[in-house]
Amino acid sequence: MANNSTAFILPQWLLLKEPGMTCRPHSTIIGMLAVYNIVSTAVAVMTAGPFFCQQKQQFWNWKRRTLDRLLPWLSCGSGREDERRLYGQYSFWPFTISVLGSVAIALAAPLLAGISISRNHEHANRWVLIEQWSTRPRATFFVVTLNLIMAVVHHRKEISAGTHNPDLQEDGYLESALIAIFTEFFVGFFGIRFLWEQAQIRSSTLYQSSTPCTTLGTEGNPSNCPDMEFGANGLVMAIVLNGLVTVILLLGVAKNKIPTKFLAFLGCTFITLQCIFMFSWQIWTSFLHRATDEMYCIESSTPIDVIYCLLPVFLGLWRLAWSARGRRDSSIVP
Repeated sequence: MANNSTAFILPQWLLLKEPGMTCRPHSTIIGMLAVYNIVSTAVAVMTAGPFFCQQKQQFWNWKRRTLDRLLPWLSCGSGREDERRLYGQYSFWPFTISVLGSVAIALAAPLLAGISISRNHEHANRWVLIEQWSTRPRATFFVVTLNLIMAVVHHRKEISAGTHNPDLQEDGYLESALIAIFTEFFVGFFGIRFLWEQAQIRSSTLYQSSTPCTTLGTEGNPSNCPDMEFGANGLVMAIVLNGLVTVILLLGVAKNKIPTKFLAFLGCTFITLQCIFMFSWQIWTSFLHRATDEMYCIESSTPIDVIYCLLPVFLGLWRLAWSARGRRDSSIVP
């Protein structure tokens, strides 16, 4: 792509309005991003509550009793204490599957956005759009914060005593918080290449939305194109720091040290996750305010809006289905 002072250029992250298009106002896009996060947070907290976990537990208990009656030779016959000791071994795989499924569902959002947007823009780079939308503000910080608050409220006595009785765990708040942290780890790094390239742009402090886009700001001259440089460096640093914290938490989960010894350390994630949300929100709101509707034209798409709102529901149900709570109790039913 030529970069000179006279020819109009179109960076890959911009989408010009085509004839016959009706562009969605950018204020509406910002509002929809907020709605997606509200729905995601509400669903994550509700599906981790005692009611849904108890319903799942009853289902697994019924399934286990049915299998024991129909196929009694499949019952291992081990005692309650033996199975409780084995919990740390076989709960690893449901937790891992829950994380991997959550990552796949979270990545489905930018994938659907990239495919939907590129259909109406013949020359759009679909992969760049997928990377761009993977940097959108996500509700991980609020999901983790509210779930940990609910976990502390429901298990205050156990936490203060430094003990954890599996039989008293009637919710999935802590597990949902951990899954959200690990999911953010993988999804955050997915768009880091796009962010790094945006961070290399030298934006003009005198930018006006009506200025023709003639330079990208990568060869010494300030860019006069609407970009996502503002806050990109901060978001990259926040993602990397969050990755380090997540690795430490992952080691703690592998050693089965949660929630007693590592619960206090979970507080460190508040800072990194809050920074990720703040920088990503800053990047998107700044970009959408600087770019005109005609330079970044996203057409209204009701199916995509519905899918985006349903994805948190699928995510919450997936976490509930693979949570260790119901599976453990169903295996130690007398």
